[in-house]
Parts: sequence; structure tokens; C-alpha cells
Amino acid sequence: MHAAASAPGAGSAPVETSRQIEAHPDSVRKYRFLAKASREQRDFATAASYYQKVLTYSPDDQKAAYFLGTCLVREGRQRAAKAAFLLSSQLDSVHVNTNLTLTQIFLREEKPDSARRFLSRAMLAGRGRDRGLELRRQLAGQYRRKGNIAAAIEQYRMLAEVDSPAGQDTTRERAGLLKMIADLHREAGMISEALLWQQRLLDHHEAGTNTSATKQPSADRISILNDLADLQAAAGSEEAYGTLAALVAADPGNRYAYYERLLVIATQRNDGFRRLEALEGMVRANPKDIPTLAALVEFHLDRKVPAQAERWLQQGLSVAPEHGRLHILMGDLLAARGDLEEALKSFEKALKDPEWEVVAQQRVWQIRPPETAEEKLKREFFGRGDDPDEGGGH
Repeated sequence: MHAAASAPGAGSAPVETSRQIEAHPDSVRKYRFLAKASREQRDFATAASYYQKVLTYSPDDQKAAYFLGTCLVREGRQRAAKAAFLLSSQLDSVHVNTNLTLTQIFLREEKPDSARRFLSRAMLAGRGRDRGLELRRQLAGQYRRKGNIAAAIEQYRMLAEVDSPAGQDTTRERAGLLKMIADLHREAGMISEALLWQQRLLDHHEAGTNTSATKQPSADRISILNDLADLQAAAGSEEAYGTLAALVAADPGNRYAYYERLLVIATQRNDGFRRLEALEGMVRANPKDIPTLAALVEFHLDRKVPAQAERWLQQGLSVAPEHGRLHILMGDLLAARGDLEEALKSFEKALKDPEWEVVAQQRVWQIRPPETAEEKLKREFFGRGDDPDEGGGH
């Protein structure tokens, strides 16, 4: 054991010599008995004085130091109680309750590094598990609030690795831990690690769903998949495509938004196949989305697939028969086929749409140049430009 130490809160009581202490073994037993009796009667002030006596006669008595601390806590003497618990820890560094109590004290003082040291000692003994886990949650949260993300992740990971007690359903609790760890990694810019933990969260959720009665996609699963898709996109992973497809299947009511995200990723990656899939998905989800439908038509025109371009144009004109941009695209399609008269008719229809009048007029002049002085002045006013679409709306 350790060298003799003065009892916390002992005041000015004289410290007896080793020979005097050895001469009074009955005194130690007596004060232990009186201290325990007073403590059981909830007379904590008297019990504390007796435990101080015990430590005077037997300064290596770890139990007396610990119980002195508990009595001083009840008396509201927090500083003296902390000193008693620290003495108890010196006398037995792996005493579970002492270390757990000191962990709690240092957490209350917002000293997480000290709290972590005593918590680690407590958990080594393998007892006080439930209380220790709760304190570890508090410790992790305190590190997170203080901005020490690495330390917070360490504590949350320890919690996530703990096996659930038999008979306890901690599915949602574990899911919360996995999400927290993934979010903290993302906050720290550690995208690859965040992806790993987000995938673990999805696997955990899927395992729980497979054992439950319902098979319907839950809001939790949709949220997990959304975060997973964001992380995969940030990591530049093609797996984002599959995750967005899973979201479309699980949450069809919001499929437009998922196809829109797919379009952004495909455009960034210059992935024509996925871009086409995204544009078609958006138009099917919202047939009134004329700008996207027009982009889809232009996609087919650029790739020399006029039949597909015409199919989508017809669909768009059935929804918005007066939309100037659609008539311009139809005119472009007809002009490419050599049917200039029909192309002119489409461009003239587009002239009725003020937003696309300028572009439509330029298209007309490309087929039928201005003849009168008035038309020539009008064309000069509109400007020739290398890109006749530049003046149009969207």
C-alpha cells in the first residue's frame, strides 16, 4: 500500500506515531463500527468524523477514505469530499466506485481529460458497467461541445463497440451512436471514415429491419441513405448512383429531388449515360418542368437522336403548347431534317412568346433573311451574335 496520508477534513487532530497506532487496534474496529452505524442512520456528519478517526489510526484504510468522501458529499462539503476520493484512489487505483465518482466530479468541473483518466481505470475492473457507460456518454458529449472532435470520436467509438446487455433492445441507441460518429468524422473533413461509419449505420438499420414485422421503408432509412449519398458524392464515389436509385425506390414521392442530385453528380463527372437517366427521371416525375424537358431534347439533338428528341418535344408541347423554347427546338429539329417551311412555322409560333421572341426572330432570319429596310434595321438592333440563343430566356 501507499505511505500514510492525513485524512481529509481531519482538522488539527494530532497524528499518532506508528507505535501508538499499533497499540490501539481495537480503536480502529470501534470507529469503523461507529462510522458504519452512523452512516446507516444517515447521520453523515457524525459518520464523517468517525471515518476521520479511522484514518488517523489506519491511514491506509481505503474503504474509510471512500466512505468519508460519500459522507462529505451528503454534507455538501464538495472540496473535502474530492480530497477524500483522491486519497481513496491513491490507496487503490482500480477501486471502481472511487474512480466512477471522481469521473463524475471532474465532468462536473468540465475537466474531461481528468475525467477520462479515472473512467479508464474504472472500466478496467469490468464492474459498474452501466454507470460507466453513462459517464462515457457524458464525457464524449463534453469533448464534442468543447470542440475536441478527435477525443469525442474516441469515446463514442468505445460506446459503439460495447455489446448490448442480454435482453435489452438498444437498436435506436446504437444507431444514434453510429450516426454521431459518422457526423463527427464528416465535420472533421474525414470523408472516407465518415463513409465507413455511415455504411455501418445503414447495415445496422437493415439488420434491425430484417428482424422486425414491417418491411416498409422507414423515415430513418431514407435519412440514412440521404446522408450516405451526400458522403459518396463528396468522396467522388460512383456508389452514389446506386444509393440515389435506392432512394427513388424507397421514397418515390420525392424522386424528382433525387434525380436532380443525380444530374448534378453526372454533370460533374461528365457521365452522359447518368445525365440522360437523371433528365428523364426529372421529366417523368414532373412533366410540367419545361426547362428540364428542353435540356433533355437538346441532349438528344446534340447526340443526333432526332426521334427521341421529337418524342419528348411532343410531350412538352402537349403540356405547354405556347412555350417559345419548345417551338424553337422543334424548328431546329425540322430545319436539321431539311424541312425549312415547317421549321419557319415553328419559329413563327415562338415569336408569340415574349421571352423567346428575339431568339425566334433570329432563327427566322437564318432561313429567310430580312428584305425591307425596316427588317434590316430590326435585325441590326437585335444583333447578330455568334450564339443566337444567348439572348433568350430559360
